[in-house]
This record gives sequence, structure tokens and C-alpha cells, in this order.
Amino acid sequence: MKFLAVFISIVLLAFFAFVFVMNMDDSSSAEQALINAGFSHPTCSENHWFLKQMNGCSEDDSFAWDCTAINSKGKKINVTVCTGLLFKKATIRY
Repeated sequence: MKFLAVFISIVLLAFFAFVFVMNMDDSSSAEQALINAGFSHPTCSENHWFLKQMNGCSEDDSFAWDCTAINSKGKKINVTVCTGLLFKKATIRY
């Protein structure tokens, strides 16, 4: 019984590690959040997973993305988009 509990714990840990690593390079959720907010031509260049709170994100966020986009007035802006791993949506920080 103890072996089964350890095995399940290792499998769950490996799953969450896999999901975390796979989302490190996936800026599509951050770019989609900008499009949904009315921005055009979003580009996310860099993510921060360590000390993301220094970029304005909360402890519940997994990544802070440095993004640029065109706002409704046609001006290029720099924003931070905070994203989560599985169930948390994106938050745009100006």
C-alpha cells in the first residue's frame, strides 16, 4: 500500500513538472488574452517564472510574459501578461 502511494505521488509530480515545462515556451495564452482585450499584433518575447511578483503578477500566477501590442489608438505599448498553468486565465498588467 505504501508503494502505491509513493508511485502515485511520483506520477503526479512528474505530470505537473511536465505541464510546467511545456507551458514555459507557450506564449499563445498571453497573446490570445491581448487579442481578446482589443489589442492587435501581440508579441510576447520573454517569460519570467522566478520572482514573477516583481513584474506585477500574483503568487497564483505561474508566468509573467513581457509583451508588446498595438492598442485601439494605433500606439505600440509594452505590457506584462500574467498566466497560470492549468485553470487560471491570463491577466494583463499595464
